[in-house]
Amino acid sequence: KVFCIAKSAKTMKLPFQNYNSLNKTTFVEILSSLTKEEIQLKFYSYMDATICDNSVMLSRTGYTGELGFEIYASHDSIVKIWQSLLHKGVEPCGLASRDVLRLEMKYCLYGNDIDNSTSPIEAGLSWITSFEKNDFIGRKILYSQKVNKPQRRLITFELLERGIPRHDYLIEKEGEVIGNVTSGTQSISLSKGIGMAYVKHQFAKVGTEINIIIRNKSIKAKIVKSPFVKVTSLLH
Repeated sequence: KVFCIAKSAKTMKLPFQNYNSLNKTTFVEILSSLTKEEIQLKFYSYMDATICDNSVMLSRTGYTGELGFEIYASHDSIVKIWQSLLHKGVEPCGLASRDVLRLEMKYCLYGNDIDNSTSPIEAGLSWITSFEKNDFIGRKILYSQKVNKPQRRLITFELLERGIPRHDYLIEKEGEVIGNVTSGTQSISLSKGIGMAYVKHQFAKVGTEINIIIRNKSIKAKIVKSPFVKVTSLLH
C-alpha cells in the first residue's frame, strides 16, 4: 500500500512504503498522474512544479529509507492535493509511522539518538566527520575517540522475546547496567521489537546477547547489524 503523512497545513510528506506488490515506479506514477511535468528528482534535491493545477515546491529529502517526496504549497493547494491523493487510493498515516521507518533504517533522531552530549564517533557517524581540516571545535576529542575508541557505542538490537523497547529503558548484561535505549518500537516489517541504544564499547559487538528492562522485567535481546530492513524502495 502507499501511504502519506500530513505534516502541517502547508506541507505534505509522501514516504511511500512498499509492503506488497508495488514497485518504486508506482510511487512516481501516482504523482505524475497529477502533473504534466516529468518528475526526476535525485535524493536531497527539489524542483518547482504544478500539481493539480497548483504551484508547489517538490522535494526528496525524506528520512524514511523509502523513495518519497515532500510537497510545499499554500494551505488551499495542499488541501486540494491531499484530496486528490486520497482519491488515487493513497492512505493517510501519522508521524509515528515515519518514526518506525527511520528506525528500521537506523536513521538517528536528534534528541533521542544524538544530542549535545553525544559525539558522531560514538553514534557511528564518523563517515561525516572529516579530520582533513586543520582545526575545528571538538576536533581534539573526536580524533582521540576515533583513534582510541569511544567508551560507548550506538548499537542496534532486536528483541528475542515479546515486548516493545522504549526510550531510556535500561540495558543489562549479566546483571550489570551497560547502557540505555535511545529509540525503540515494534517493527512493522519484522514483527518484533527493535531499537537503538548506547552501550559500553566492550559489549557493542554484533551477536552479543543483552537484556532490556521493560516494566521491571528483563527481556532478552541481541545486538544485530544495521539496517534492520535490507530491502526498501530507496535501496532497490
